[in-house]
Amino acid sequence: MKAFVSLLMLGLGGVLIGGTTLRLKMYGEAHNDQRKHLGIPLVEADWQAHYSRSNGTIEFFGDNVYGLGHVRKRIQINYLNGIEKESDLYVFKGVTMDLDYTYGQKKPWDISYYRGAECIQLTYQQAMDSLATLSRKL
Repeated sequence: MKAFVSLLMLGLGGVLIGGTTLRLKMYGEAHNDQRKHLGIPLVEADWQAHYSRSNGTIEFFGDNVYGLGHVRKRIQINYLNGIEKESDLYVFKGVTMDLDYTYGQKKPWDISYYRGAECIQLTYQQAMDSLATLSRKL
């Protein structure tokens, strides 16, 4: 029984199962339909993933040579409740945007727009408009 409980505990923490981490499957592309519904940026199909059990995060990142556009997604996980927060990083020439979505909040978005040393807080709509404009310039 003790061995079973230990195995169960390890499984909940994201142990390798069948050559891949269960959590990477659960919160990667498989969760994109929920992200679309909430307006959260998606995990791209060709992105690599790294799971850090010590701090409960999954990092997804692309193989973008120029490092422009949507370059990273970090997902903060609570082992009992699932995803707590998603953070997306966008990088463009002279501009960086951080979009944070915290699940279960009345105002879930915290969006920062950086241009040089200047930091501006944006609304969700302002961020989407800015991303559309900046993406067209790539």
